[in-house]
Amino acid sequence: MNRSSANFRSASHGAECRHTPERAIVAPPGDDALLHPPFKHGSETFDASRRLLRPAAASLDLRSDAAFMSGVKRLLPSSIQHAGDSLPGATDGQHIIATKNRWSRIVLNYQDVSPDVWCEFSFEVTPHAEEAARNVHNFAAVGVAFLMEDGSSIDFSYVPGLSRAQIDPFNVFVAGPDAASKAGGKGATSRFRCTFFVPAPTRQVAISVRGWRNSHHFHVSNPTLRQFVQTSGEEAFAAETPAAHSDNELLATARVSRTWKALGPEPEWIRYNIVPGRPLFVRGQIVTNGERKDGALARIVYRDERGQELPLPYADTQTAPLIGAFVNVPAHIQARRFTLELTPPPTAASVEIGFQVLREDASVELVMPLEVSLEVGLLLENIGGDEQADGVSFLKHLSERLPVPILAAGQAAPDRLANLLDPPALAARLSIHANLRSLQRGESRMFLDEELHLAGCTGWRLPEASDWTEDPFRSLAWRHEFQSLAWLADISKGDDPESINRSVALALAWSRTNPWGQPADDLSLHPLAMATRTEALLDVLAQAMAARTTPDSASLLELLGEIVRHGFALAEIIGQNVFSHSIHQLHVSGSLLALAAALPRVPLATYWMSLALASLRQGFDELISPAGTFFERSLHCQLEAVSLGLILEEALEPIPESAALREHLSPRLSRAVLNLIKITDPGGMLPGFGDMPAGIHHASWLRRLMTRYGQEWLGHDEIKAELSYPRGARFIPLPRQGILAARSYEQGRDWAYFCASLSEQHNSHGHFDATSFVFSSGGVRWIVDSGGSTQHEIGAARNYLMSSRAHNVAVPDGREQGAGTSWLHSEQSIDDVRICEVRSNVYGPDYVHRRFYVMTDDLTALAVLDDFRSAQGTVTFEGLLHFDPKTIVSLAPQLQAVAFQRQKRLYLTPYSIVGTLNGIEIVQGLSEPPSSLQGFVAGASARLEAANVLCYRFSGTHRVSGGMILASGKRGMKAVSQALVDERFQSLARGPT
Repeated sequence: MNRSSANFRSASHGAECRHTPERAIVAPPGDDALLHPPFKHGSETFDASRRLLRPAAASLDLRSDAAFMSGVKRLLPSSIQHAGDSLPGATDGQHIIATKNRWSRIVLNYQDVSPDVWCEFSFEVTPHAEEAARNVHNFAAVGVAFLMEDGSSIDFSYVPGLSRAQIDPFNVFVAGPDAASKAGGKGATSRFRCTFFVPAPTRQVAISVRGWRNSHHFHVSNPTLRQFVQTSGEEAFAAETPAAHSDNELLATARVSRTWKALGPEPEWIRYNIVPGRPLFVRGQIVTNGERKDGALARIVYRDERGQELPLPYADTQTAPLIGAFVNVPAHIQARRFTLELTPPPTAASVEIGFQVLREDASVELVMPLEVSLEVGLLLENIGGDEQADGVSFLKHLSERLPVPILAAGQAAPDRLANLLDPPALAARLSIHANLRSLQRGESRMFLDEELHLAGCTGWRLPEASDWTEDPFRSLAWRHEFQSLAWLADISKGDDPESINRSVALALAWSRTNPWGQPADDLSLHPLAMATRTEALLDVLAQAMAARTTPDSASLLELLGEIVRHGFALAEIIGQNVFSHSIHQLHVSGSLLALAAALPRVPLATYWMSLALASLRQGFDELISPAGTFFERSLHCQLEAVSLGLILEEALEPIPESAALREHLSPRLSRAVLNLIKITDPGGMLPGFGDMPAGIHHASWLRRLMTRYGQEWLGHDEIKAELSYPRGARFIPLPRQGILAARSYEQGRDWAYFCASLSEQHNSHGHFDATSFVFSSGGVRWIVDSGGSTQHEIGAARNYLMSSRAHNVAVPDGREQGAGTSWLHSEQSIDDVRICEVRSNVYGPDYVHRRFYVMTDDLTALAVLDDFRSAQGTVTFEGLLHFDPKTIVSLAPQLQAVAFQRQKRLYLTPYSIVGTLNGIEIVQGLSEPPSSLQGFVAGASARLEAANVLCYRFSGTHRVSGGMILASGKRGMKAVSQALVDERFQSLARGPT
């Protein structure tokens, strides 16, 4: 660990640095003001028999009297319930959570919440002095359910700030006392905060606090729910005005229900192939927003293999003229769940379901995505029961559950293979993930000279016998690739019998060591590893079947059984929407599509095909808008989604039922890739915002993508222009994409680049990097983002890389970012200097935050300034700048710092607008305690790499404003300095009066 600092203080006050005249700031009202008249706390009653606390329902309307102060609406619970031996505490607002993990809980119900508004739930947590689970990330859990006005629960597939859960619809974990960034003593009290979005049409929320891994009881005190919006002087809120976003703030937040279908009198048709003779279950929900509880109906049409409609009647349906067969979906409540149990006629091959309403003025929406499954007997966990079946046994158990057995009694293995395999289809299999890897990393081999080369690690000799738990490099990324079995294709590439036999033997060894539900390594169940492994096993089977001297048929039948078992697992993941709004949904759906296309004689293949196609359409709709903007904020994942889309477009051409999907995908993919080309820096890299694995060159990836799959895009005027990489200075605002970029590029000269992330912080497992930025000047990458990947890091390293302190952001009063969003509020130029004002709500309701980027057109200088206003007395913030690991950074006299790399220099100077500069310091490789890592970026081989981080601190009363000027030369420094004292910027920095 290396830490150096410069703290300059006078006897009583900190030294001022370039302090401009400070105008009077009126302290805005905070929560204390809300507790004075005219507000009166409701009386409380306690019924000991029911353990139900009922405060009188009350909510506080929005009121903001000071410019740029956030409007806050504080809600009181309408009821509080205790369960699992949890009890009210000794004082008002205190609760004791017992040790019946997952069941000991309190539930707070809140009414009259404002939809489409962010909120913060917080409470004080006091652990027992002898608590054993102090270092876990899931000490307790906060669960959230979203309800309509009548109390019916809404089945959102995704909510910003929360993760889908099983006991509660959504949750977020509370870390143990020592896993928090600021651990106290054994019985120390800390405040937990989580922010999340309340999607329309929510009108109530139920919030639970559960014990999860606590060994002793703990206390929860003063739970508080506040909704908040960012307001400014020109947006005055009256007492009766409900909380509402500004247009920019609302546009910066993804609309959670955007893939729902508004039902009308014309049906919305959805098609699924079915397993012959077996029922299909479709589960979903309709939501009605009107006073009348209008229901819906689901029209049913069965078709045979030729697509001909089968005659009525159909089992378990009603029939009406002009409509035909249908199932009624009544709406006795506002959010009504339904299950369609569809029993097809014997000759049916597919079913079409058309959802509609009967009245044009009915306000009914169909919640998407739907859940689709087979009957209980055809679920993976029930095929074979408790028996640890190998591949052949699995096929036998499956055969017993199908109307027409797939394995005839007494039939030899070669005949069984001949019945189940279609050699031309298997030979024409889709290699989706192998092609994706080739785009990302080129044609590098994973198995060479008897050694595995995985995840950028050095070669590792494959043992004669593996127990499939190996982790020679203590690397999550290495284990992912090892368990994916993608490297088996390199073993059998030579087409010689010995290599093919070896790859089959290794595949079967993995299968026998990993009976379903009892993996040797839990990472083998990761969706990407499972999807990649499915295609790898198909490759091994196809190569063995095509070889002149094949392995014995019994081995290949066992291998086929394992592949079919993978198909069941993938189908159940897709049908349950486990990875909705995630790129993993595309990975899993793509592999199920490949499996179904390669094994058309397996009776479930057509069902899997339709399930995969429906999931791909839903998945791309969730991730990429028609305008080409992304829900996914990782630029690496964005390029991966575009690549998967193009690979699939080509792969789907021979499949007639995929035509609509290909037509649907093509325009949004072209718009998406255009934006990615625009923001690639002159060195060929995308900014490292969000998950960004090391060792990938994005320009090379894009070039291979365009060459192999995007030839028709080369005639697209805008794409063609961007691929030419126009010279000169460019400002590239993409606010809907969550990106603000600029570059300066001339052939043969040093280039410069800037990019800021305006991303919505939407997933609890995502990076908290709103307003973070990267900066290059003089052809040198100076300020970098930490990067990292869920597939590479784990534990303290992963927690650090996701946290605010791993990004180039400001942290007020030690409070790191929560879920929320940021947006470009204004942009103007002063001579050759551009000024961008960004606002955010990621610090919760206690702060109003603005960040200014002030940059020269040639990017020789950049000022990064943060402005925080708060009702609190003293506000202090720490700004962070992460340098490329190759950069040397040293402190200089007069509160300055200098960075050195490749004989180039970058000068860093603090600049104060309001408040006091408290000092600067450099941190590198600070690793203790693990919860307070600092001074690292994600490195190669999935390890943290020590890097210099410049920390600068400012403080003020109710308001603090300041930051750093970064300059590679005197001319740029002078231009930015003059812009900062210009009255036009001064007026902007002061804000509305």
